[in-house]
Amino acid sequence: MVKAKRPTNESAWDELTLRSDSPLPASSEERPRAEVDMEIHEPRPKSDKTWAEVWTQHRVYLLDENRCCFAVKDRATGKRTSTHKLIGFQLIAGRSKATSGKWRIVYPWPEAGMEAVMAQGVHLAVTSATERTTVLVRKFDGLGDNSADAVLRELAKAT
Repeated sequence: MVKAKRPTNESAWDELTLRSDSPLPASSEERPRAEVDMEIHEPRPKSDKTWAEVWTQHRVYLLDENRCCFAVKDRATGKRTSTHKLIGFQLIAGRSKATSGKWRIVYPWPEAGMEAVMAQGVHLAVTSATERTTVLVRKFDGLGDNSADAVLRELAKAT
């Protein structure tokens, strides 16, 4: 577990915990309200458009920078498919139903244990319960001034 601190306002500091492969807590009372795993990687090849992953028991949904699903990976075989019914759908939220029958919605990233809700136009679809959501963070180290400016210009074009 890696711990980092970030300011929430000028006078207060909260602790932010970034999890990698730690096990999920057993009950929702033990889990924080919102939990997103962050994996820090070296720059990705231009062919890799994965910005986030939503993990369920059997599948990993690969999402682009707009949270749109562009591929689904089978966890048992590791094989990707681009013909799954959720390809082209955008992740919009997570949802779970309490024992009281009331719904709980969390957005934009689902909490572990929630169904991921995806939309394409007016059509909604849900996954099975999520195990985790991973946002992939890229880093560039050791760049000179010219290289850093070039990287930032490329990132600006992509947004």
